[in-house]
Parts: sequence; C-alpha cells; structure tokens
Amino acid sequence: MNSKEVGSFKSFWRNVPISKKFYSIFLMMFCFMIVSIFIAMFFLNTPLQTFQSAKEKNERAVYITEIGSLIRSKDINIADYITFLKEEDLKLYRSHSFFKSNGRKFEDHCNLYS
Repeated sequence: MNSKEVGSFKSFWRNVPISKKFYSIFLMMFCFMIVSIFIAMFFLNTPLQTFQSAKEKNERAVYITEIGSLIRSKDINIADYITFLKEEDLKLYRSHSFFKSNGRKFEDHCNLYS
C-alpha cells in the first residue's frame, strides 16, 4: 500500500458514521467467533474419536477375558468329571455358556477384522 491508498482509507473511515463503524466491528467479531467455533469443533473431534476407539477396544478386552475365564472353568469341570465321574461336574460344564447369553453382543464387539 502506498501513502495515497492509506490516506484514502483514512478519509473514507473518517466519513463513516459511528453506528456503521460499530456494526462493522461487531460483524467482524461475529465472523471470528464463528470461525473459532468451527476450529475448536475440528480439534475436539479427533480426541473424541480416539476416546471412542479406546472404549471399544476396552470392551473387547473385557469380553475376551470373560471367555478366557469361562474356558478355564470348563477345563476344571472336565478334569473333575474325568477324575471323579460325578454327574454334578457334567451339569456344571453344560451350564457354563457364555455364547448363549452373550453371543450376539460378543459378535458385535469382537470383530477381529475391524
């Protein structure tokens, strides 16, 4: 900008009524506020997605731990049945069923290819 352009802007700004000056500054601040809101939403969206994926991984880990516990308890029931031949151990083995009550939920949360 040369001095002639700066002078013309000053003379233009001096001739603008005060209400229009306030309006223009308010409009400019409003635009900055809207832009800052969108920038904040953009930067807050990334941690939210990270939090959601961590939550899903934690739920998957809980289900896998429950399956491991179920397998260990069934293994104990099998060993007890083979050793003592009690009908009670066989009934306990058959009663432990993770997949009957949680099978659909397990399939939803433990997709190994996601």
